[in-house]
Amino acid sequence: MDKQIFETKPEVIQDLGTGHSLVHLEITEVENGFEANVIRVKNPVTRDSVIAAIICDEYDTDFREAALRKGISNPLDEDYVAFNEFAEYAKSICAELK
Repeated sequence: MDKQIFETKPEVIQDLGTGHSLVHLEITEVENGFEANVIRVKNPVTRDSVIAAIICDEYDTDFREAALRKGISNPLDEDYVAFNEFAEYAKSICAELK
């Protein structure tokens, strides 16, 4: 996810016409316009596909699998806890998507 600045408030979902969309999250007004976190998602855009894209952007497959395996045997494992907290963050910023 990249933080970007826009002159005007961006739409939450911007279809690129390429089979992908840009999803603008956590849009806030700033001095020079609007700021948003932007993630590229394959169409169709759903809340679940955006959450998955955010998580995959932050953590590679090997880390995700290892963190989940560690969490099975130790729910307090540092990697598992960090991964789970990030997943909850990703879900929270996608609340407006249905």
